[in-house]
Amino acid sequence: MMTILLGVLLLVVLFLATSNDGPGSPTPAPVPVRIASRARRR
Repeated sequence: MMTILLGVLLLVVLFLATSNDGPGSPTPAPVPVRIASRARRR
């Protein structure tokens, strides 16, 4: 279970990094934050 959660978190981090690279592009924060909060609670 821990390995799966770590893999999902890594994918989210990579997605945020790629989205942040684009200039003038809004960053979708709410969804990743919710996923991170759920992972931290468990």
